[in-house]
This record gives sequence, structure tokens and C-alpha cells, in this order.
Amino acid sequence: MQHAAGRTPKPGELRDASFLRRLGAWIARLQAVPLPMGLKPIDFGERAAAYLAQLQDREPPGLHARLGVELALRRAVLKPMAHRVCCHHDLHRRNLVDTGAAIMVIDWEYAGPGDPAADLASCIGYHDLGPAEVDALLAGFGQNCVELRTRLDAMAWIFDCLWYGWNGVAAQEGLEVELGLQQQLIARLGV
Repeated sequence: MQHAAGRTPKPGELRDASFLRRLGAWIARLQAVPLPMGLKPIDFGERAAAYLAQLQDREPPGLHARLGVELALRRAVLKPMAHRVCCHHDLHRRNLVDTGAAIMVIDWEYAGPGDPAADLASCIGYHDLGPAEVDALLAGFGQNCVELRTRLDAMAWIFDCLWYGWNGVAAQEGLEVELGLQQQLIARLGV
């Protein structure tokens, strides 16, 4: 591996329109990379459902079952992807390195073929981006159509469900998970 001089963006920088346009452009370039044949697609909904299944008997009572039902309903109405693209699937600021001239991304553990809205949804979810920040991200991405926005709204909810489930399973395995974050995700999921 080579070292790239740069820094991880601070949380506030993920609110900066200029940085978000740069990140949106990076996502668009990634998605333009041709996919090799034979790779299994990464499905946020499938992964979220698997995490929720592992949490079924955990506190709070009934929440995981309600989330599972809502997740299944949202996945059922989400149109199938017209095409799969190359995705990172984990665009948290800690996985970004800003060299000044470019944005580099590390931690490719979850990378693979996926939904064109997946990387946008993970970035929006991780950083709780509001409408103006989403506009900047999409401006850099270059595709601000109604269909993408609709898909992105659905994928953002599914990503929050995945993130909530991942945190719950991580806590079961002894990793430290911020309780306030889990409560924030439950509020965003609205169940």
C-alpha cells in the first residue's frame, strides 16, 4: 500500500457545499468504472433484513419486528435497479482522505456492484445531510432527476435501517456503540 498525504474531513466539512460537490463528483467517477463480471451485488435491504433478524429477541420489545415489516414494505415498492454500478457502500467521513487536490477513499471492505443510489444514501445517512447538503452532493454527482431523488429517499431509509441493525449486532458482539446514535436512528426510521 502507498501512503497518500491528506486528512480526514472534520464532521462540519460534510456540511460544506464545495466539499459535497467534490464528493458527489467522486461518486459519479466511481460509478462510471466498468464492473467485472460475476461479482455478487451488494443489497442494503438484504443486509439490513439479516441484521434485524439477528436482533429479533433483543430490546426494545417489538421494535425489530416492526422495522423488519417496514423494511420489507419499502423494499417491495422500490423498483428494481435498471443497472448495477461500482459502489463503495461505506462513505463515512472516516473513510475519506482529502489531499486538497483530490478526495481519496479507503476501507473497501463493503465495495461491490450496487444500486446507483447506495453511495449517496450512505453519505447522506452517516452525516445526516439536510436538503441543501443533498442538493450540493447531487450537483457534484451530476444527476439531479426526480427518479434518482425518489430512489434516494427510499435508499436513505433503508441505509438508516442497515446502520441501526449493524450497530445492534456490533453491540451484541461487545463493540461499543453510541446509545444516542441508535436513538437518533430510531427517530429517523419513524417506527
